[in-house]
Amino acid sequence: MKYNLIDATDKDIDILIKYKLVNIFDYANGLSKEETEKIKKYVNSHIPKQLNNYKIII
Repeated sequence: MKYNLIDATDKDIDILIKYKLVNIFDYANGLSKEETEKIKKYVNSHIPKQLNNYKIII
């Protein structure tokens, strides 16, 4: 099977945020609700700013 990397676009922001949070919370155990909310806020605000650094595998 052949895969391609394409640049992420504005329409990919929601899925990028979802996957980033899944990856973080898979490895971070025992976080308080406050810490979890800070992480979510950070990811939600920084993914759009760094969109040009992301690729989508298709």
